[in-house]
Amino acid sequence: MFDRRTLTLAIAGGTILAAQSTLVSGVMAQNPASPPGTLTNLDPARVMDMAHAGGSFLLQAARIGMEKAQRPEVKRFAQFEAREQDGIAEAMRIAGHEPGKPTPELPPEKRQAIQRLQTTNGAAFDPAFLEVMNAGHQEALNVFTALQEGNQPPPVKIIALLATNTIREHLILIDTLQNGTR
Repeated sequence: MFDRRTLTLAIAGGTILAAQSTLVSGVMAQNPASPPGTLTNLDPARVMDMAHAGGSFLLQAARIGMEKAQRPEVKRFAQFEAREQDGIAEAMRIAGHEPGKPTPELPPEKRQAIQRLQTTNGAAFDPAFLEVMNAGHQEALNVFTALQEGNQPPPVKIIALLATNTIREHLILIDTLQNGTR
């Protein structure tokens, strides 16, 4: 018999996935990045904090993309990404795993990426945005894979499983969108 909390998380996770973009079928295994050994060996709470911080970065970038993207499909992707990050944060909250402390200030390279998006306009914006999204999703894939494979409670593993599949889809979509901007 399912624990009601686990079932609620599974339903919430399915809802998150349903809200995501649907990609062309048959292209699921591109970039199956695995986390470095040191990431899976970190304290589980530290990996959770990394997931929250990475989600905060992707959310900030997505909000900028929602305003500044030039191509409708890139703007739509930014909207999907913002909803996904809000959904993952809510699922983590439901699972009882909010950040251990307020999200720390972004590291210098991420602050620079956000500043670059804020100052880039016009035709140069979409390629810059997609580059930032690609790097952020590669990192997120490593972190959520570590959550999935690490010593986490079942609700977190469920969220991580759903997130890694969606992140892989997003990486494929980002690649498709980048090919259209070159």
